[in-house]
Amino acid sequence: MKKRLSWLPAILVMIIIFNFSSKPADISGQSSLKIADNIYSIYEGLTGQVKEGEERLNILRVLDHVVRKGAHITEYAILAAAIAWPLYLRGISGARLAYMTIGMTAFYAITDEYHQTFVPGRSGEIRDVLIDTIGAVIGFSLFKIIKSIQHKRERDQINKLSCG
Repeated sequence: MKKRLSWLPAILVMIIIFNFSSKPADISGQSSLKIADNIYSIYEGLTGQVKEGEERLNILRVLDHVVRKGAHITEYAILAAAIAWPLYLRGISGARLAYMTIGMTAFYAITDEYHQTFVPGRSGEIRDVLIDTIGAVIGFSLFKIIKSIQHKRERDQINKLSCG
């Protein structure tokens, strides 16, 4: 039962990604532009460098692009870690764990981009699948780092108990 429940975080992240991808382009664009505007307003407040008109709009366009692609990387990094966990619990490790985690995450990215072709104003982009896959690699790498730290702590505790 515990092994089945371990899939819940991955399923939840997939649902969240699906919901983000279901938003029409204009609504999605407004959300990310608002985040970009907030980030830039903080920058202006900290530096006192205020831009107006077309110059500000160009900066916001670039920042909006960074926000959107950063969101892709982040959500797929989280998904990869959420997929790695139940696979790890089933005893999958090493290169097989990496291939399965990144492969399953990339496959979901492909299906999500296909799904977006049915959403008004959206399209499926191979470039976004590649960005999502980079996110998967980052998420899996973070998962491995965390597991490595946990294993080291466990070994240290065992050594303390056996020597102490």
